[in-house]
Amino acid sequence: TCANVPSIAVSSSFTVASGGTWTSTGDGNFTDATADNTTYNLGTNDQNAPTTIQLIFTADDGLGNCSAVADTLNLTIDEAPEINGLADLTVCADTAFVQLGATTPRASGGTWTTSGTGSFSPSATALDAQYNPSAADLTAGSVRLRLTTTGNGICNAVTDSMTVTFT
Repeated sequence: TCANVPSIAVSSSFTVASGGTWTSTGDGNFTDATADNTTYNLGTNDQNAPTTIQLIFTADDGLGNCSAVADTLNLTIDEAPEINGLADLTVCADTAFVQLGATTPRASGGTWTTSGTGSFSPSATALDAQYNPSAADLTAGSVRLRLTTTGNGICNAVTDSMTVTFT
């Protein structure tokens, strides 16, 4: 799983046993530690990826004649995508474009959006795009540009933003 995916569904199956209990080597918790099918909610330390924690299901002997039996699931937690290179900018109002530049470690790319009506060149999916402010953007005095990661694999998308102020 990924550090920015807050929970993972887990299930167990057993025969003869009367039930069982889930435990972990992490600092998260189970929605119901005695349910066959439950959810493990990542704790704060679990999210310090990359790491591996163990989810352990211990089945109780339904007849009372045998020792409990445990099975372990090794859960690898990968680092989440991130966005680097965004910072608020102040530019002259007569600028033709604003050069953007970002990196998206652990994601294959990103998509830019704007609170204004300007455009991105060559496209909104170029991490090093140019933002071409519209007349309305210049009149408003600023725009908020957002970059959302794409190609995140098993991770959730990450969004970061910057403000461009026109003076």
